[in-house]
Amino acid sequence: MNTEKDLSPLTPTIVRSLNDKMYEKRKVAALEIEKLVREFVSQNNAPLVKCLIQVLSQEFALSLQPHSRKGGLIGLAACAIGLGKVRPLDTVGVDVSCPVMFALY
Repeated sequence: MNTEKDLSPLTPTIVRSLNDKMYEKRKVAALEIEKLVREFVSQNNAPLVKCLIQVLSQEFALSLQPHSRKGGLIGLAACAIGLGKVRPLDTVGVDVSCPVMFALY
């Protein structure tokens, strides 16, 4: 992985921890990523969440280095946890008050 690339919104500390061979350090980085995602969601900053997911998938999960791949996967899992429960029908304007719609959940 090229360390000269712009990996924002990840901090250099998170990047180093995601690439570490120790699971505990990758786990700490994942917790930081979860906090970042929760912060972005609370600010309704979808472009930063998308950018973060793209960086984790392209630069880490698809890396040739096994520790980077593991860091990318745990980082993507942290993103999913940080996003929480998303109700896509609410976001597209579908009326979810109908009992049939609740059967979808």
